[in-house]
Amino acid sequence: MIKIRLTAEDVGGKRYYLDLKKAAVEEHIVKLWSPTVVKRATIDDIEVLLRDLDTSSKHKVNFRYYKHRDSYFLQGLWRKNFIKRRSLEAGDEIGIGCDLCNYLKDRFCKSEITNK
Repeated sequence: MIKIRLTAEDVGGKRYYLDLKKAAVEEHIVKLWSPTVVKRATIDDIEVLLRDLDTSSKHKVNFRYYKHRDSYFLQGLWRKNFIKRRSLEAGDEIGIGCDLCNYLKDRFCKSEITNK
C-alpha cells in the first residue's frame, strides 16, 4: 500500500489532483493491471473505484500517468470524494493500494485514512 502524507497543497487551494510517485504506483498498483490498461493510462484517464476502508463506501476517481511529469495522478472527483467528504487536512496520511482478488472481481482499489 502506498502511504501519502497530505500537504497543504493537496487539501487546499485549486489543486484538483493527487500526485502519486511513479515507483510506488508501479510496485503496488499497476503491476496488477493488464499491459493494455497500463498503456491506456498514458493517453487517457482511467476511471477506478476507490473503496474507503474506514466507511466501506466506494468512490469514482480518475487515474492517469503524465509522461512530462513522470508521475501518476488521481484526479477528477478526488477532492470531492475524499478531501472534502472526509474533511482531510494537511498532515493526514492516506494509503492507496490494490487488492488483486477484489480488483479482478470488482475493479477497484482501496484507500485508508489516518488523521494526523
